[in-house]
Amino acid sequence: MGNYILQADLEIPGAHLIELTDDIDAGVVNTDVVDRSIADAEAEFDGYVGARYQVPLTSGLNVAKRCCRTIAKWYLYQRRDVLPENLEKDYNNVIRFLRDISKGVVSLGVDPAPSKGTSQGAEFDSPDRVFSRDNLKGM
Repeated sequence: MGNYILQADLEIPGAHLIELTDDIDAGVVNTDVVDRSIADAEAEFDGYVGARYQVPLTSGLNVAKRCCRTIAKWYLYQRRDVLPENLEKDYNNVIRFLRDISKGVVSLGVDPAPSKGTSQGAEFDSPDRVFSRDNLKGM
């Protein structure tokens, strides 16, 4: 689970994490909710970064971890409609940063994804046409 972060990386105290994830009042962290938030955060990160780099990243992981942690926390708080002001600001900054990466304005300092080649499409070679409008006139 997790290419970049784990539950412990979220740095949310246990009791608070229970409040954010326990939908049935079981008194425990719902790890499925946490895992889904982490997976969604990593997918969002890869969606932006994948425009320029091969994902999942194998280097530049500190940036990935910081971004995914913020996004996953945002998803968890958003579930309860209680976004702390600083988290909303951090999330918006991360998204702006990721957009800049996807546009090539900011570099992660790692090797970019291999280019997809210079081909302009498929080429076909075939014999001349047997039938055409001109040679079928009057038939």
